[in-house]
Amino acid sequence: LAELEQPVVVDADALHELEPGEWRPPVVLTPHAGELGRLIGESSSWVDAHRLEAARRGAERFGCVCLLKGSDTIVAAPRAGAWVCRAATAALATAGTGDVLTGVLAAYLAKGLDPRLAAAAAASATEEAARRVSSTGAIASDVIAALPAVRP
Repeated sequence: LAELEQPVVVDADALHELEPGEWRPPVVLTPHAGELGRLIGESSSWVDAHRLEAARRGAERFGCVCLLKGSDTIVAAPRAGAWVCRAATAALATAGTGDVLTGVLAAYLAKGLDPRLAAAAAASATEEAARRVSSTGAIASDVIAALPAVRP
């Protein structure tokens, strides 16, 4: 990541072997509880019980924005507070919806949005789109289809 000059979103399998480093471009990590637990040396149940602290630890350890997916999505940045997106919905707990979130986030970063703001906006937009589709579970393509109706 040190050689890259464009914003980077690190998600899914890319999180498995990630080590802290000096990264020039804006970098945003998008782990769920299990992935963040591995990154900070805790169990996923510990992360679930201490979501705010876990997100802050991830942001500080890796020196970048950490978007902790799940109930009450948390966006934390080093030496800056954390934001809690309380619009979380169970509809985003289905396969592929995290990929939609990552794509929306990457689009906001490509437009030059501040990484922390981009992460929070992506989480809010994706959660709102999912809520418009279903309160219990939506497939990724339905969330994508609902995104144009969401106003940032």
